[in-house]
Amino acid sequence: MAPAPTVISVVAANPSGDNVYGATDTITFTFSEPLRSPQPLDRLRIINGFGPSHNLGAVFSGQWISNSQFRITIDDATGHNVSLSTLQFVIADHLGLRADANLSYAVSGVTPAISGAFAATPSVVSVTAVGRSIMLAFNVGVNKGGSMTQSDINMMLQPDFVLGASYSAYWISPTTLNITIYNMTGSTLAIGVSRFDINGMWQLRNAAETSAFLSGLTPRITGIAAPMVTSVVAINTYNDLQYAWPDMINITFDQPTNFGVQGLSVIRSDLILLLQPRFELGSSYGGRWITPTVLQITIFMGDGANATIGAVLFDINPEFGLQNAAGTSLFSSGPTPAITGSWIATAVPAPTVLSVTGWNPLNGSTHTGAEVFIVFSTPTNRGVLNSTYSMISVNSWLQPSASLGTAYTAAWISGTTIRLSIQNGTGATAETGSLRFNISASADIRVATNNSLQIQGNTPAMVGSFYFVPCTLVCVIVSLHGRHLNIACSLVINYSVL
Repeated sequence: MAPAPTVISVVAANPSGDNVYGATDTITFTFSEPLRSPQPLDRLRIINGFGPSHNLGAVFSGQWISNSQFRITIDDATGHNVSLSTLQFVIADHLGLRADANLSYAVSGVTPAISGAFAATPSVVSVTAVGRSIMLAFNVGVNKGGSMTQSDINMMLQPDFVLGASYSAYWISPTTLNITIYNMTGSTLAIGVSRFDINGMWQLRNAAETSAFLSGLTPRITGIAAPMVTSVVAINTYNDLQYAWPDMINITFDQPTNFGVQGLSVIRSDLILLLQPRFELGSSYGGRWITPTVLQITIFMGDGANATIGAVLFDINPEFGLQNAAGTSLFSSGPTPAITGSWIATAVPAPTVLSVTGWNPLNGSTHTGAEVFIVFSTPTNRGVLNSTYSMISVNSWLQPSASLGTAYTAAWISGTTIRLSIQNGTGATAETGSLRFNISASADIRVATNNSLQIQGNTPAMVGSFYFVPCTLVCVIVSLHGRHLNIACSLVINYSVL
């Protein structure tokens, strides 16, 4: 006797192209050689002769489409429990399937594993990114569930981009896989560009396991792009010559943000977490969203700062969760544009003191009631603010070279002039020609536009007088010409009372 023919393939087919196992689906057996006078088989003979491991349905039949190929056609799949993962056939020798060319043994035994599919291969209909999540949506339920590790994602989904430093996934439904990125450091995700390449070794198929395995590229990731920084601008609020309070940095985004619409204030430590500065901005600063699109940083203390204009100052941290106002975009991340603007103004010369003049509007004979006027060469920052000084401030900032008494104050009466008023001159030793003021830098007297150094140092000596000066007006008739009388007058000062 010759060896029995063998089954060389068992192939499932889905002529209708639908997504389920059902009517018109077929299973084709191909034998190694033509068989002798094969006959059609009904449902019962197929069950008894081909021994399917699963119920193929309520109605099916078989036909020989050639001497070497037998095809089962499903007419009604009601009650079936077919799964391609476990379906197999065991042909019984009592069917008498023998070779046509010679006398052989009958075919018997387990057939090869079934290939092909009874249902269309699942497809990924969308990949959508929101915040720190990426959702893959399938057109039908699939045969996966539970969770996936970072290693599983890399091996089976094969992203063509870096997801981040830490992530995992879980099936939130039979049709939806949600990837959560816990640490987005290093992420290169790009809307409209990034995608996955599903590995066929994952063996992902429809939930009934009647389809082929899905493999290949997914659609590109869609979603709403994260807010982007369009500008970083330094602001010299006082137009001065130093990096200090209240200098600012305005960070402007291309769309309203989730923090901006709330008008939130941001403390220094949170600014560091969000912006990850590449340089020191100072020992004390804070931020506030002044509009939905603008985060403004105010410098309180600039000591230790090494930030420079023209440098990229910040790398936005995606872990902070900055996104669009609706909270539906990706998280902002990455370097901001280089900073423009300035914290240091163009310098001009400091003001100078032109004169120091005293007088006594009360016509008194003591310092009490006297006034001293300090006149500057140009309007000053303190003058335009109408600043005032207590006696302590006068002593600390204007530093008179001699005592002015026990009570005095000063005030700017114009942009260029300080008036010092003595309310009680008891014990005063200041005198004309010797009184000077040693203006301290801490008085912070600059030009009105602030962009000069502070004036400091000694003023000219005072002219004028602290006292009323007694005098006599002496007039003498010099001549008389007709109706014209010529009179000569002179002022005689009585120095004996001075």
